[in-house]
Amino acid sequence: MTLKKAYIHITISLMLIVMSIVLFALHLASDYVFWYHIAFYISVSIALLLGLSAVVLLSKKHQHVHEKVLDTLDWMTFITQSFSVILVVFMFFMFSSTVQQSSMYPTLQEGNIVIATQFNYEPKRHDIIIINVDPMKHPGESEKLLVKRIAGMPGDSVEFAESPVDDGYKIIINGEIYTHEGSTYIARYISSEKEIIEASLDNTGHIKDGEYLVFGDNEANSKDSRNLGTFEKEDIIGHVIFRLWPFGGLS
Repeated sequence: MTLKKAYIHITISLMLIVMSIVLFALHLASDYVFWYHIAFYISVSIALLLGLSAVVLLSKKHQHVHEKVLDTLDWMTFITQSFSVILVVFMFFMFSSTVQQSSMYPTLQEGNIVIATQFNYEPKRHDIIIINVDPMKHPGESEKLLVKRIAGMPGDSVEFAESPVDDGYKIIINGEIYTHEGSTYIARYISSEKEIIEASLDNTGHIKDGEYLVFGDNEANSKDSRNLGTFEKEDIIGHVIFRLWPFGGLS
């Protein structure tokens, strides 16, 4: 490592810190991957300290430092900076999450690891999303993250057609019975699911501005808007774009 390279490492570390502060100020940080933030500041601080150490060792008083020591500092600084860059991506642009339920079967199974993006995301119909269940908005629920699919958008009309054979009501969105992969979605009598959905709509039976109707792909075994009502845009914390484990795309 040369003195010039040591200063470059210090500059990069400072730029990473400044960039993270700016992105925080723009409210782009995810609140649900807090350990990423801790790991980032630890790693970038180590990189900064290593760069400063190299500058001290390369100063006039320490011209005869062993080359292996400088090479070690160089590699350690590079590794910690690379780790910091990766963490910035996961702090502000995308993050990983493990599926904890079977409600998205067969698209996703319990234990699958997915990658979700959060940067400048605008929800779209049929998107698979990660939502935060806020106990203040959903009394009786504990705070948790759920993976669901967007079925209804703001302004969509929602109606019901009674289906006694299914022990409930078929859900009709914009005049069409909602189905996914051949499954018809039912608001069941026993859980008062029709009343729960209706309570979250406006007076004309439409989804309110900034709110979304979400369902799991496993129609018969999913806790979703049929049990919890609609979710606000601020409750959507990420758009699932890829299945990391087992490796593969989504439909």
